[in-house]
Amino acid sequence: MVSGHSGHAHSWNHSPATSGVFEQEEQGTLLPLIGERFDPPQWGLCKVHPDHHIRFAYALYSVPTAYIGRQVDVRKDSQLVRLYLKGELIKTHPAMAPGQRSTDFDDYPKEKTPMPCESAPIRLNRLAARGKPAISS
Repeated sequence: MVSGHSGHAHSWNHSPATSGVFEQEEQGTLLPLIGERFDPPQWGLCKVHPDHHIRFAYALYSVPTAYIGRQVDVRKDSQLVRLYLKGELIKTHPAMAPGQRSTDFDDYPKEKTPMPCESAPIRLNRLAARGKPAISS
């Protein structure tokens, strides 16, 4: 027990004489809220998988090749996802809804970067045209 403390909880005086002070004297001096409200972030630790992605809050976010296999700190708010390695910002993505993904094809080596919206048959034909080995059945 703290010295000099009686053990009783402190209660504020809510007598009729003081209960209206806020409304009468203080409320009119308050300023309106300026700017946006605080956006509480979610934090986590994620491993960068061989497919260049992390999974955070049920969404996928790409990470550059150099970080594959590393643990990164992730900070997500309502607008952005920020990835950090040892306190240094390494990647930023827009926040995605669960089940969605944000992939930056610049995170992949140029020889492995798939063309956006390219279907498998189109990609195989393009690779074959460049002299890549054919796939046999």
